[in-house]
Amino acid sequence: MRKLNSIARTMFPACLLLVVTGTASYAQKTLPPKGTATTGASAKFRVTLNGFAVNHQSDDDILEGDGKGDEVYLRADVWQINKDGAVSVKQPYRTPVLGDVNNQQNRKQAGSASDKGGLRTNDKYPTNTPWARGALQTLELPMLLWQGTLTQGEDGVSIIPTIWEWDSPNSSETETEWSNGLDRMFSNFQPYLVKQIQNRDIGITFYGTLVPPGRSLAFGSWDIGGVGLAGTRPIGIYKRTASVPYLSYQMLPLNYDSALEATKTSPSNSGLGVFAIRYTDELDHGDYTLYIQVEKLN
Repeated sequence: MRKLNSIARTMFPACLLLVVTGTASYAQKTLPPKGTATTGASAKFRVTLNGFAVNHQSDDDILEGDGKGDEVYLRADVWQINKDGAVSVKQPYRTPVLGDVNNQQNRKQAGSASDKGGLRTNDKYPTNTPWARGALQTLELPMLLWQGTLTQGEDGVSIIPTIWEWDSPNSSETETEWSNGLDRMFSNFQPYLVKQIQNRDIGITFYGTLVPPGRSLAFGSWDIGGVGLAGTRPIGIYKRTASVPYLSYQMLPLNYDSALEATKTSPSNSGLGVFAIRYTDELDHGDYTLYIQVEKLN
């Protein structure tokens, strides 16, 4: 298996792809110029990972040796930065493995593939309305990803949520390379996040195109061709060429202004501040939607 010489090489320019589902007029919307009465406003916000839906289960081991249906875990990587780009918070979050608990340890039962669980097409977790946040849990869904005060023009938070199809208790090379490469991955976005904070934009500008969080998310691409696909791997893999698969991941960038705007809108038509983050996989046909919510607390 070819080993990567540098994780930096795995970043197919991490900000090239984006989706904008709002109107063209919204995509040009920015906040009033600096120096107005609103400069320096602050508020306390909370970001939660509420749940997920299985649009289509993956093509798992035909013998289902790791359990009935799919077994997955969700991961979210969170950064908080100030207007100068300094990182004040860097925190990963991960759920237990969710799925079939028959003869398995350290799993949480989820799904309807058997009486012991296992995720299959049309399942939802942790409830049949996974976009609606219930009582927050510790290292479970609904999960608190970030909570704190954002000040206009001063700081911001960025979150990359992913979902992984579990195959083995041993860490796969893909998991290791993802964890090792996060700092360099984030550095690709960092200059644009700083501009979002400093310019007080509702959206974030990547390569000259405004991506408004009230309507869409920033997309990046992580080349995993040099890592290989054996073992646990993320759902959402595509093939750029026959030999170079890549993960199309999504980032939610927030400053004070975009977080406030999100709480006033329904990005996924599933409730105020709720984003639907969909990962579809070209290789094994897995298709999952994750629901993240931004709330204003004061």
